[in-house]
Amino acid sequence: MGRLRDTIHAWAVENGFPRPYVKDSDDGMTSSFGLESQAENETYRSFLDCDENTEVATSLVCFPGTIPEGRRIAVAELFTRLNTRMLTGHFELDLDTGGACFRTSIDVEGGELSLTMLDNMHRGCLVGMDANFPLIAAVAYSDRDVAEVLLNGPAPEAAATDANAPACAPAWQTFSGTGVVQRWADELAAAHASKSDEEWALTGHAALIEHEDAHECELLAQRIAEHAGLHFARLPADQVREVGTTILTRFHALAPVLVFLEPGDWLTRVDDSKMDKEIASEIIDFQFATSKAIKHFDPKAAVVVVTTLRDQDYVAPPLRELGAFDRTFEVPPPSKEATARLWLDMLGAENAGESLTSGLDKLGALVRNSFPSREERELSVLHLKRLARRIRRKIEFDDVFQLVVRGPSERDGATEVTASEVVTRKTAIHEAGHAITAILESNGLNVPDYASIVPGKGFAGIVLESVSYFEAGKDERTYLDFRQKVRVCLAGRAAEDLVFGPTEVSAGAASDLERATRTALDAFGLWGFAPGMDQQGAAGHNLATVVGTWTEGDYQRVYPLVQTFLQQEYEELKRKLAEQRPLLDAIADRLVSDPVVDQAELQELCDSHGVPCRP
Repeated sequence: MGRLRDTIHAWAVENGFPRPYVKDSDDGMTSSFGLESQAENETYRSFLDCDENTEVATSLVCFPGTIPEGRRIAVAELFTRLNTRMLTGHFELDLDTGGACFRTSIDVEGGELSLTMLDNMHRGCLVGMDANFPLIAAVAYSDRDVAEVLLNGPAPEAAATDANAPACAPAWQTFSGTGVVQRWADELAAAHASKSDEEWALTGHAALIEHEDAHECELLAQRIAEHAGLHFARLPADQVREVGTTILTRFHALAPVLVFLEPGDWLTRVDDSKMDKEIASEIIDFQFATSKAIKHFDPKAAVVVVTTLRDQDYVAPPLRELGAFDRTFEVPPPSKEATARLWLDMLGAENAGESLTSGLDKLGALVRNSFPSREERELSVLHLKRLARRIRRKIEFDDVFQLVVRGPSERDGATEVTASEVVTRKTAIHEAGHAITAILESNGLNVPDYASIVPGKGFAGIVLESVSYFEAGKDERTYLDFRQKVRVCLAGRAAEDLVFGPTEVSAGAASDLERATRTALDAFGLWGFAPGMDQQGAAGHNLATVVGTWTEGDYQRVYPLVQTFLQQEYEELKRKLAEQRPLLDAIADRLVSDPVVDQAELQELCDSHGVPCRP
């Protein structure tokens, strides 16, 4: 082996690394020594490399873990600013992988590499990384501006409890039913001030918030942190697994800090019957290790962790132990108005048109149903900001709905084909039929969130049935629920038939008919249902189900049942729609004048026509 390698090996032994990990090239001309180096803030993977050909020795100290993808550009800016201040060495960031390090090299051609030179080089790298670790963590794990972090430091004196301090998080009134977590925020402030083990034990430093919307829970966690006078950081789900047992020490430099841990498989119970045994074992081991790490809480460098799931029963048992996530808060779903306001904050007042700001419930329902995650909401806002710049006007509700039903593909408005009045009216009647039937068949519970005649890919209009209706478990998979689904599918065609006559029925109901047919095939072939099962004595007429793969004989037996059932339901639908013809026309008229009608508007129309609704 070469002289540089020998010197590095001697240095490693002298500095307490008797058996470092060493990787040599096949020709023996390059070597890499892998070390683990402890510094004030963190333990780092570090490397001492040498190239005997070029006679260059290099020291690398790696940032623990990787930089979250959404913060890599910000960290790259930070590194650029920091590098201008360095006398020796520099920061590097791989934008593809998120790997970051501090690197120093020395060219010893014509000279000798001494132990002192190696010591200076390695120590300089370690100090360069560790001294700036708090700055890197502050930028990587929060949304703070790089210039602000450099100006005020990674953990400036928290001023969130100062009434005159500017607020960064949404106000408490933005959220619903948060009195219990607001009181916890007061407790956090008191515990931090006391730095008492007993006070922190009563307060809890790891909390689970039962909530339906992870993105809005993250904003709530930010509000808790600001109220309690703590800094705020965010750790994406994949980074939680990466950080692992350093879950608290990673953020000591930012203390006092509240860290929102994005939920993922690291948090939930493991069902090893549904996954590879080895993977399941790894996740369970990680959960035990993470629980142990969370318990090692330092009241003098408070790192509070918060995460969220819809139901605490799904949390892995190791993470529910005393000293881990041992405090749980139940927060009701946010109101539609609150969802809209949070989303509008992202869009910016300068981009929001009057139809957005004046119809918050309508907008909130659309955002909640169409963009459930943080990433989807951020992406929707980005698409709409681009649209606003391109069309040089503010975004209106129709723009958002177009994004939902047509996707983000950009198109030339000049190529749009405007439907004739007859086609528009027929589409409105078709969608009104779907909407009325959803309401009538659910006894007024399933009032669609939206009915629209805004065309999308493959459809001229759409009715979005009530998400809250199905989330509340109203669909119990009974015969009546099955019949309700089929009737909603058939209702658009039945409405066209009723209003325009059988010869004017369009082919636009093809997908509805296919869905009704498939549902009926399952019901009569697999579930043991029978046509007319709501009649006395009919429940046992079709109990022989298809076992295994469908055969031609199975189809020959079941298809006549399907055809008979669909015909009966179609005629019954026409009768029901005829009884509600004034309401059918009223909804269609509203759709012609306003191509997107929301749940509140549908309820108003139903009430005015004597059809009770209670969504």
